[in-house]
Amino acid sequence: MFKQQSSKYSLFLMELIIVIFFFTIASAVCVQLYAEAHILSSSTRDLNISITKVEGAAEVIKSSPVNPDAALLSAFNKSILSEQTLKVGYNKDWESCALNEALYIMSIDWRQKDQMLYATIRMEKGQNDADSTETVYRLDVVKHIPITLN
Repeated sequence: MFKQQSSKYSLFLMELIIVIFFFTIASAVCVQLYAEAHILSSSTRDLNISITKVEGAAEVIKSSPVNPDAALLSAFNKSILSEQTLKVGYNKDWESCALNEALYIMSIDWRQKDQMLYATIRMEKGQNDADSTETVYRLDVVKHIPITLN
């Protein structure tokens, strides 16, 4: 009788070990899926906000009369303008900040040729050095500059 009882217990323990092993594997898979979903959600949030900021800059360029310098400087108050490039920094919460504190940097480059204004707007993630940045979103803008009669 003792032998029959121990075989029941060993069978029960074996079944319990298999069930614990199954739930361990299932929970590991669920944690991995949750982590991947969080990363995807974060990158999608970055992309959506980048699109909004870049499209806003494009609208400023398109609404400026001729040269977008003054319009861009008034729209982006914490920006740095050098020749025909404007840089705007954003922190991790997407608030405007100084470039040396920025996690996201929006670069606006433009040039004028004949009666056309060509601009490239890029939102990059990373510090200000070129080695560690990745482009989140890029938009090319073309605007016709009308001839004005005096």
